[in-house]
Amino acid sequence: MGKIDIESLLELLNEIDVKKEGLKEITEALLNWIMEKEREYFLQKQEGNKANGYYKRGLSSLFGNLELNVPRDRKGSFRPSILPDQWKRYDANFQDFILNLILQSYSPAKIKFLLNSLNLPYSPQQIEELKEELYLKAKELRSRELPDEAFALFIDAYHCQIKDEETKRVRKAVIYSCIGIDMEGRKSLFGYYIFYGTERIKRSG
Repeated sequence: MGKIDIESLLELLNEIDVKKEGLKEITEALLNWIMEKEREYFLQKQEGNKANGYYKRGLSSLFGNLELNVPRDRKGSFRPSILPDQWKRYDANFQDFILNLILQSYSPAKIKFLLNSLNLPYSPQQIEELKEELYLKAKELRSRELPDEAFALFIDAYHCQIKDEETKRVRKAVIYSCIGIDMEGRKSLFGYYIFYGTERIKRSG
Protein backbone atom coordinates (compact mmCIF):
# COMPACT_ATOMS: atom_id res chain seq x y z
CA MET A 1 0.00 0.00 0.00
CA GLY A 2 1.49 3.37 -0.98
CA LYS A 3 1.35 6.65 0.81
CA ILE A 4 -2.03 8.31 0.63
CA ASP A 5 -2.65 11.94 -0.18
CA ILE A 6 -2.79 14.69 2.42
CA GLU A 7 -6.47 15.42 1.71
CA SER A 8 -7.45 11.85 2.64
CA LEU A 9 -5.39 12.05 5.83
CA LEU A 10 -7.03 15.33 6.82
CA GLU A 11 -10.48 13.77 6.32
CA LEU A 12 -9.46 10.95 8.63
CA LEU A 13 -8.30 13.44 11.27
CA ASN A 14 -11.72 15.10 11.30
CA GLU A 15 -13.39 11.76 12.09
CA ILE A 16 -11.27 10.94 15.13
CA ASP A 17 -12.49 11.46 18.66
CA VAL A 18 -9.12 10.82 20.33
CA LYS A 19 -10.48 10.42 23.84
CA LYS A 20 -12.95 7.71 22.84
CA GLU A 21 -10.84 6.09 20.12
CA GLY A 22 -7.92 5.32 22.42
CA LEU A 23 -9.92 4.02 25.37
CA LYS A 24 -12.24 2.09 23.07
CA GLU A 25 -9.29 0.29 21.47
CA ILE A 26 -7.76 -0.53 24.86
CA THR A 27 -11.06 -1.93 26.13
CA GLU A 28 -11.68 -4.00 22.99
CA ALA A 29 -8.18 -5.49 23.08
CA LEU A 30 -8.37 -6.48 26.77
CA LEU A 31 -11.90 -7.91 26.55
CA ASN A 32 -11.10 -9.85 23.37
CA TRP A 33 -8.05 -11.36 25.02
CA ILE A 34 -9.95 -12.35 28.20
CA MET A 35 -12.64 -14.04 26.08
CA GLU A 36 -9.94 -16.00 24.22
CA LYS A 37 -8.61 -17.31 27.53
CA GLU A 38 -12.15 -18.12 28.70
CA ARG A 39 -12.71 -20.28 25.63
CA GLU A 40 -9.35 -22.00 26.20
CA TYR A 41 -10.36 -22.92 29.77
CA PHE A 42 -13.84 -23.98 28.65
CA LEU A 43 -12.50 -26.34 25.98
CA GLN A 44 -10.14 -28.02 28.43
CA LYS A 45 -13.24 -29.65 29.96
CA GLN A 46 -14.99 -30.36 26.65
CA GLU A 47 -13.99 -33.66 25.08
CA GLY A 48 -14.48 -33.62 21.31
CA ASN A 49 -15.27 -29.92 21.21
CA LYS A 50 -13.07 -27.39 19.43
CA ALA A 51 -12.70 -23.69 18.76
CA ASN A 52 -14.78 -22.49 15.83
CA GLY A 53 -13.80 -18.94 14.95
CA TYR A 54 -15.54 -15.79 16.15
CA TYR A 55 -18.66 -13.72 15.72
CA LYS A 56 -18.97 -9.96 15.90
CA ARG A 57 -20.84 -8.35 18.75
CA GLY A 58 -21.38 -4.69 19.43
CA LEU A 59 -21.54 -3.65 23.06
CA SER A 60 -22.46 -0.22 24.37
CA SER A 61 -19.98 1.30 26.78
CA LEU A 62 -19.04 4.66 28.23
CA PHE A 63 -16.45 4.94 25.41
CA GLY A 64 -18.93 4.27 22.62
CA ASN A 65 -19.95 1.07 20.88
CA LEU A 66 -17.31 -1.64 21.34
CA GLU A 67 -16.70 -3.96 18.38
CA LEU A 68 -15.84 -7.31 19.93
CA ASN A 69 -14.72 -10.62 18.42
CA VAL A 70 -16.53 -13.19 20.54
CA PRO A 71 -14.98 -16.69 20.39
CA ARG A 72 -17.20 -19.62 19.36
CA ASP A 73 -16.96 -23.35 19.91
CA ARG A 74 -18.04 -26.09 17.51
CA LYS A 75 -20.98 -27.21 19.68
CA GLY A 76 -22.25 -23.67 20.26
CA SER A 77 -22.27 -24.05 24.03
CA PHE A 78 -19.56 -21.55 25.01
CA ARG A 79 -20.44 -18.09 26.24
CA PRO A 80 -17.88 -15.71 27.80
CA SER A 81 -18.65 -14.99 31.44
CA ILE A 82 -16.95 -11.62 31.21
CA LEU A 83 -19.73 -10.14 29.05
CA PRO A 84 -23.18 -8.94 30.14
CA ASP A 85 -26.18 -11.03 29.07
CA GLN A 86 -26.76 -11.01 25.30
CA TRP A 87 -29.49 -8.38 25.17
CA LYS A 88 -28.43 -6.41 28.24
CA ARG A 89 -26.97 -2.96 27.77
CA TYR A 90 -24.10 -1.86 29.96
CA ASP A 91 -25.01 -0.59 33.41
CA ALA A 92 -23.11 1.19 36.20
CA ASN A 93 -21.50 -2.06 37.36
CA PHE A 94 -20.17 -2.86 33.90
CA GLN A 95 -18.99 0.74 33.50
CA ASP A 96 -17.02 0.44 36.74
CA PHE A 97 -15.58 -2.89 35.58
CA ILE A 98 -14.40 -1.37 32.27
CA LEU A 99 -12.70 1.53 34.05
CA ASN A 100 -11.13 -0.79 36.62
CA LEU A 101 -9.90 -3.11 33.87
CA ILE A 102 -7.91 -0.22 32.39
CA LEU A 103 -6.91 1.54 35.61
CA GLN A 104 -5.78 -1.59 37.48
CA SER A 105 -3.79 -2.94 34.52
CA TYR A 106 -0.61 -1.51 36.03
CA SER A 107 -0.79 -3.77 39.07
CA PRO A 108 -0.92 -7.60 38.97
CA ALA A 109 -2.38 -7.64 42.50
CA LYS A 110 -5.17 -5.23 41.52
CA ILE A 111 -5.92 -7.26 38.39
CA LYS A 112 -6.23 -10.43 40.46
CA PHE A 113 -8.57 -8.73 42.94
CA LEU A 114 -10.74 -7.47 40.06
CA LEU A 115 -10.93 -10.92 38.42
CA ASN A 116 -11.84 -12.57 41.73
CA SER A 117 -14.61 -9.99 42.29
CA LEU A 118 -16.29 -11.08 39.03
CA ASN A 119 -16.96 -14.63 40.30
CA LEU A 120 -15.73 -16.18 37.05
CA PRO A 121 -16.17 -19.98 36.86
CA TYR A 122 -12.43 -20.70 36.95
CA SER A 123 -9.98 -22.23 39.39
CA PRO A 124 -7.57 -20.14 41.51
CA GLN A 125 -4.75 -21.40 39.29
CA GLN A 126 -6.57 -20.21 36.15
CA ILE A 127 -7.30 -16.83 37.75
CA GLU A 128 -3.60 -16.55 38.57
CA GLU A 129 -2.72 -17.32 34.94
CA LEU A 130 -5.31 -14.83 33.69
CA LYS A 131 -3.85 -12.19 35.99
CA GLU A 132 -0.27 -12.71 34.83
CA GLU A 133 -1.08 -12.79 31.12
CA LEU A 134 -3.54 -9.89 31.30
CA TYR A 135 -0.84 -7.78 32.97
CA LEU A 136 1.61 -8.66 30.16
CA LYS A 137 -1.01 -7.93 27.49
CA ALA A 138 -1.76 -4.52 29.01
CA LYS A 139 1.96 -3.80 29.31
CA GLU A 140 2.34 -4.60 25.61
CA LEU A 141 -0.43 -2.12 24.76
CA ARG A 142 1.24 0.55 26.88
CA SER A 143 4.68 0.18 25.36
CA ARG A 144 4.18 -0.12 21.60
CA GLU A 145 7.03 1.29 19.55
CA LEU A 146 6.43 4.49 17.65
CA PRO A 147 6.76 4.18 13.86
CA ASP A 148 9.76 5.74 12.10
CA GLU A 149 7.37 8.12 10.37
CA ALA A 150 3.97 9.37 11.51
CA PHE A 151 1.59 11.88 9.97
CA ALA A 152 -0.07 12.77 13.25
CA LEU A 153 0.10 11.91 16.93
CA PHE A 154 -2.64 12.78 19.43
CA ILE A 155 -2.61 12.56 23.22
CA ASP A 156 -5.82 13.12 25.12
CA ALA A 157 -6.86 12.75 28.75
CA TYR A 158 -9.93 11.06 30.22
CA HIS A 159 -10.60 12.27 33.76
CA CYS A 160 -12.61 9.96 35.99
CA GLN A 161 -13.35 8.86 39.52
CA ILE A 162 -13.32 5.16 40.32
CA LYS A 163 -14.02 3.16 43.42
CA ASP A 164 -11.14 0.93 44.41
CA GLU A 165 -13.00 -2.20 45.51
CA GLU A 166 -10.04 -3.42 47.53
CA THR A 167 -9.66 -0.28 49.66
CA LYS A 168 -13.30 0.90 49.24
CA ARG A 169 -12.00 4.38 48.46
CA VAL A 170 -12.96 6.58 45.52
CA ARG A 171 -9.90 7.81 43.64
CA LYS A 172 -9.45 10.48 41.00
CA ALA A 173 -7.58 9.27 37.95
CA VAL A 174 -6.53 10.39 34.50
CA ILE A 175 -6.07 8.01 31.57
CA TYR A 176 -3.92 9.44 28.79
CA SER A 177 -4.34 7.69 25.45
CA CYS A 178 -2.02 8.19 22.49
CA ILE A 179 -3.42 7.65 18.98
CA GLY A 180 -1.25 7.88 15.88
CA ILE A 181 -1.75 7.88 12.11
CA ASP A 182 1.08 6.61 9.91
CA MET A 183 1.92 7.84 6.42
CA GLU A 184 -0.35 5.20 4.85
CA GLY A 185 -3.37 6.43 6.78
CA ARG A 186 -3.50 3.58 9.28
CA LYS A 187 -4.76 4.56 12.70
CA SER A 188 -3.56 2.75 15.80
CA LEU A 189 -3.08 3.03 19.54
CA PHE A 190 0.52 3.89 20.44
CA GLY A 191 0.13 3.61 24.20
CA TYR A 192 -1.73 4.68 27.31
CA TYR A 193 -0.65 6.09 30.64
CA ILE A 194 -2.40 6.36 33.99
CA PHE A 195 -1.99 8.91 36.77
CA TYR A 196 -3.84 9.12 40.07
CA GLY A 197 -4.82 12.14 42.13
CA THR A 198 -2.96 15.32 41.23
CA GLU A 199 -0.17 13.56 39.35
CA ARG A 200 0.73 14.97 35.95
CA ILE A 201 2.95 13.95 33.06
CA LYS A 202 6.44 15.16 33.87
CA ARG A 203 8.19 17.24 31.25
CA SER A 204 11.86 16.61 30.58
CA GLY A 205 14.46 19.26 29.79
